[in-house]
Order: sequence, then C-alpha cells, then structure tokens
Amino acid sequence: MAEFRRYLALQKLMGDDIPRCYGLCVGWNTACLVTSLVPNHAPSRKLSKAGAIYAVLRKMHQAGWAHNDVVDDGSRSPRNLLWNSEGRPVLIDLVTATRHTCNQGCSELMRLQKALGLTNHDVTIWAR
Repeated sequence: MAEFRRYLALQKLMGDDIPRCYGLCVGWNTACLVTSLVPNHAPSRKLSKAGAIYAVLRKMHQAGWAHNDVVDDGSRSPRNLLWNSEGRPVLIDLVTATRHTCNQGCSELMRLQKALGLTNHDVTIWAR
C-alpha cells in the first residue's frame, strides 16, 4: 500500500523515470502492484550510462522524493533500476522512498556519484 502511494505521488515521473503504475490489487491478505513492463536493455557507453542513472535519481529528488535504495552498500554499485527500450534508466522498487528536500551535499546523490565514479564536472553536465 505504501509503495502504491509513492507511485501516485510521483505521477509526473511515471513512464519515463519510473514504471507506469496502473493500480493495486488487494485480496486474501495479498497485495500486488500492477506496473508497466520495463524490458532491461543495458546501454553500451559507460559514461552515458552513469550520467543517465545520476540524472534519473536527481529528477526524483527534484520531485521531492529520495529513493533510499539505489546504491548497494556491500558492493557499492547501483541497484533497483532497469533500462527501457530507448536505453534510459528507470527506477524501480519504491518501497523505501521517502519525502525529501534536496540540499547541497545530499547524501543519497553523493553516494550514487561515488558509486558511479562520476566527477563533480560529470555531475554538473548530467544535472542539466
């Protein structure tokens, strides 16, 4: 139920940056989200891949939300994202998402920047 409410709050990002959510089915102590299918087509260029991942999380932050589960603490690599048919990243699994006011030095964006190996210059380019 909480993840469904997060999808509703992020409707402006649906379809491009997060999967489209069509509804919530509830019955017999079970709940299931109905979302669009996101085929996983990984892009080929490393810098564009890293920058695109950073940009999609930044859009979520600009919408007032933090994902809170984009970097795996053990491997320090990105997770909870797929690649659509146009080669763009799509964030998935909004269970841990929370309302967020992004400020200078945002910890989630900084952790992702470090995990992706992006410089401050790279981030400036992808933050446009």
